[in-house]
Amino acid sequence: MNNFLKQVLKSIWHKPFSTRSCNFENIYGLEKEEQALMMALTAEKPCHVLLVGPPGIGKTELVLSIYNANRNKAYFTYGAHSTKAGMVDKLFADRPRILVVDELETMPPSDQVSLLSLCQNGILAETKVRKTRQTQMNAWVFATANSTKKILSPLLSRFIVLNVKKPTRKEFIEIGKRILVQKEGTDPTIALYIASQVYDNKKNADFRDAIKIARASNGEPVKINLLINIMSDGDSK
Repeated sequence: MNNFLKQVLKSIWHKPFSTRSCNFENIYGLEKEEQALMMALTAEKPCHVLLVGPPGIGKTELVLSIYNANRNKAYFTYGAHSTKAGMVDKLFADRPRILVVDELETMPPSDQVSLLSLCQNGILAETKVRKTRQTQMNAWVFATANSTKKILSPLLSRFIVLNVKKPTRKEFIEIGKRILVQKEGTDPTIALYIASQVYDNKKNADFRDAIKIARASNGEPVKINLLINIMSDGDSK
């Protein structure tokens, strides 16, 4: 953890949210995004952050760290499942201080409208046939998206939008190796090989693919090559 984050953590003991247990230290290559999320968490008034970028680069892990550190006052939902899971009902009933939404762009427009009102003025509102309800609540919203195309423009304007870039080859291999060594216990030489093979052979290099291969192959080069060939079949760059 860098000095900036350490200084922030020391000054927020009185804040309503838990940041000390946000497990950002196990997420690599997203230090600037971590700083922005920490600033939003420690803001005096609701501050909303949207992480936008390709799959498999750590966006979800970042927002889940916030959720896991604040489970008693947070609610998590997948955008596509928000209506099915009764997100609006849950917000009315539990009044969480933190709302975490994964893949916001898949959220139905009706739920996006409710979210817009919450982000805009702290009013959670819902209008249905013969049913209208609203309540005032302060909630911080942290969300991810692969793209902003299907997000309502007024809602998008309420977020601090962080565009998370796809890592370069050097960055992918370095981060991938570190993940495999520290999280999976993979031999460093094997971890380096897996990370480089995933980047060089997968059209959309994903750290999760590297983890899958490390686990399934047990670090055996023959199995690694076989899995790489299977997973990249028809998906060459």
